[in-house]
Amino acid sequence: MAMHTPEASALASWLAEEVRGAHPQKVRCPSWHTAILHLRRPGRTVRLLVSVEPGLERFHTIERTLRGPARPFAFQGLLRKELRGPVTEVGLVGGDRILRVRVGATSLVAVLFPPRADLLLLDEDDHVLGSARGTVERGERFVPPPLRTSEAWTTSDPRAGEEVDRDVRERADEARTGRSEAALRRRLTRRVKSVRRTLARRTAEADRAHQADAAQRSGDLLQGAFHLLRKGLAEVDVPDYFDGGTARIQLDPALDPQANIQRWYQRARKARRATGAAAERRDEAAAELQALLEALEALEAGQDEPARRLVPAPAGQAKRPTKGRRLPYRSFFDRDGVEIRVGRSGKDNDDLSFRHSRGNDVWLHVRGRPGAHVVIVRPGPAPSPELLVRAAQLALKYSGLAPGARAEVAWTRVKELRKPPGLAPGKVLLRSEKVLYVEHDPDAIAQFTRARG
Repeated sequence: MAMHTPEASALASWLAEEVRGAHPQKVRCPSWHTAILHLRRPGRTVRLLVSVEPGLERFHTIERTLRGPARPFAFQGLLRKELRGPVTEVGLVGGDRILRVRVGATSLVAVLFPPRADLLLLDEDDHVLGSARGTVERGERFVPPPLRTSEAWTTSDPRAGEEVDRDVRERADEARTGRSEAALRRRLTRRVKSVRRTLARRTAEADRAHQADAAQRSGDLLQGAFHLLRKGLAEVDVPDYFDGGTARIQLDPALDPQANIQRWYQRARKARRATGAAAERRDEAAAELQALLEALEALEAGQDEPARRLVPAPAGQAKRPTKGRRLPYRSFFDRDGVEIRVGRSGKDNDDLSFRHSRGNDVWLHVRGRPGAHVVIVRPGPAPSPELLVRAAQLALKYSGLAPGARAEVAWTRVKELRKPPGLAPGKVLLRSEKVLYVEHDPDAIAQFTRARG
């Protein structure tokens, strides 16, 4: 969805009249890229949404506010602190899609086109007080990006401002719905592939019934040749009254004849139990695959309810803990709004890694020394090297390394971790890992926003 400069100009002019003299009643940032201002004037509240969401950069009014995250973004707190007084200006800066909402002595400025798309809070002299994306340093003077056209727009959309507002809002809703359906289709397709692999594995396990039959047969043959057995033998040739000839059967030299026979019968019982359980799991996987394929067909036909029921959207940020409840981790947010969790102790490390993390979250730890587990929450399919290095700085700090010290930091996906019984608290096994070589930089730590708790 692209918001055109003429409609942005018409919408800004209409909003200027709608909210002039209004005071901010509430400010919410439901995500790092979006701010919602509740602007109150006598008899009416206008909810203004300003967003630099990639591909959906826009501003318009909304009927209902959006729920904020459990752990608020630092930019939201800054807006609540600084946006004081009446709205004195709403308009475009520099003749392009750069919205300014001046409230008292400060201004919320939204650059609505890439690659400089960002939400900025400016003081009365246009110095930056804060940035949603961190593209501009605090204290730096804001300079509008160059015009994307040869000259500033002097005309606006001929439609009424309220009509433009409704059109932009509806286009944004349609675009977000399309994104939601595409994401649902991707989740469903991934789940189908995963269940197909599971079904193949469980089918192979269920087909191993011959192992139980072979173990039972060895026990029967040993029972019939009991007179040939004695303690200390590693193997024995016995008459094979099933197929004729002789059969060579392995024995445990440390066991007496009766114990060796029971050993083969125990193997048969164990294999039979495992085969039965594998058959049940195979049938469960087959039923799930069938349901997923039917949901995929329904989704292609425009019915998304079965798919949403089978592969619900990933949960948002963790719910705010009840009063008095202690989380096993500290939460930090980097300048892009990504949450990074740091374990508090050995037992807390285990809780963080295995109970408070998802399989595709990224896990980091300093190699060769005790320290905190660090988890990047929902980093996406390909976390950037910059994000990994920033998270590694937290791993270095909470492993007790001095500033300037260098160390290797291992990272992998949480699903690659294993915790065998008996392993000490905080210790895990990794099926695979990659390694960063990082120098501890305290200045990098200072750029994080620490969540309370």
